[in-house]
Amino acid sequence: MDLIPAALEQKHLFADSDPRPSDHLMGVVDRINQDHGPDTVFFGAQGVEREWKMRCGSRSPRYTTQWHELLRVS
Repeated sequence: MDLIPAALEQKHLFADSDPRPSDHLMGVVDRINQDHGPDTVFFGAQGVEREWKMRCGSRSPRYTTQWHELLRVS
């Protein structure tokens, strides 16, 4: 329908024709979040408020990464 001129169309900032985020972009986002804390940088489609919370009741123990969860044998 050409309601707006082609020059005014919104362009994707990070990819030319592929709508998926590039591996390089995802690496940059991951690095920033590692250095400055989780969710420092995120995609707007994720939303700002979390209406859900992850359930952790059935997760397995982390014996190899958490000292306080290490089994003790007497």
